[in-house]
Amino acid sequence: VTRILASDLLEEPGDEIVFTAAGSFYPSRLCILSDEGRLLREMWHPGVVDGIRLVGNTKRVVLWGCNNDVSREFVERLRPDLDLPAGREDSYIRAVGCIEAEKIAGQCPPGKAAELPLAPFAWYKVVFPFGRRVRVALAARQPSPEGSEVMVDIEGNWAIFVSADGEVLGTEAANDAVGPAPVLIDLPFEEPSLSANGQLER
Repeated sequence: VTRILASDLLEEPGDEIVFTAAGSFYPSRLCILSDEGRLLREMWHPGVVDGIRLVGNTKRVVLWGCNNDVSREFVERLRPDLDLPAGREDSYIRAVGCIEAEKIAGQCPPGKAAELPLAPFAWYKVVFPFGRRVRVALAARQPSPEGSEVMVDIEGNWAIFVSADGEVLGTEAANDAVGPAPVLIDLPFEEPSLSANGQLER
């Protein structure tokens, strides 16, 4: 078990236990247990989950970490409209996603495990440039009825603010910020995946 929290997130009586677990580094699993220890929900993540948080007064869970199955080529093929900034090519891509607790199931994008459905995230974003580590906190700048903003704290002393519904609200740099400004890129959930020869297939 690598991360754990408890809250009343589902219709079952009592609080539920939300935790992440991994045998080594790949893959990880996000699980929800009842207060009696019954497995209620589980979802697979292709890489280390660095953290989990609840979004304000909602029943949404934010998770973030390294997504080993997302490559620069994958994002460029799905989003040719983007002029992706340069990054450390030997580094993994970090991702941040938000999902309703009751919808936790299946697998995170990009969905390389053919036997598992893609989880219905409210939003799922990858961080560019490559290799920048992230940490998520809840910002109190403009709390809304749906919950506080999500602050994605990105290596290099940058912060990107995201609403509970996934709208990017702004980017801020500390006085000692380094490198180009990072961006968060939405990954679509029903796009084709890449075949072994690099071609897109449904």
